Amino acid sequence: MKLLKRLMVFLSLCTFIYAVYLVFFTVHSSGGIPKAFGLQPVKAASGSMEPTFHAGDLLILKDTGGVRTGSIIMFNQNGKSVTHRVTQVTEEGFRTKGDANPVQDNAMVPPEQVEGVYLFHLPQAGWLIEQMAGGYGIAAVTVLLGSIVLWKYYKTIFKALGMRKKYVRYKPRSFDS
Repeated sequence: MKLLKRLMVFLSLCTFIYAVYLVFFTVHSSGGIPKAFGLQPVKAASGSMEPTFHAGDLLILKDTGGVRTGSIIMFNQNGKSVTHRVTQVTEEGFRTKGDANPVQDNAMVPPEQVEGVYLFHLPQAGWLIEQMAGGYGIAAVTVLLGSIVLWKYYKTIFKALGMRKKYVRYKPRSFDS
């Protein structure tokens, strides 16, 4: 039980430090998607890369560099972030195509428009994070945390509110008298 308690404290501390880091970085970033340790989480918006990953999956991208034919990159196209596979590398840039698309993209992608290179994905995690960031998600997390606190400190809370049942110890009488 002590090991579990220490593990929970450690994980909570790590989560808090990571959250502070992300908030600090987001405030001081140039308006782009925040990166932590060179990794960038992004939600897949469409099914253009199916079956590699689906809409709603959480993509983890690494810093740009080492792009070659077959790499999956996220790039900025007309103000939108697009994630497609590189089919051709030239001096001018990259030719890309979505796995589910029948034809290649029309425009070449210059290297300066590349925002990240695909590393791995977590199925449906992008959708889950999006739901948790909404009103119902915040309410669910609040109820969950409140339930944990109530479960952990229920005796103290009930005693403070005067709702704790007081037990009277039975003291047997002696029959000798």
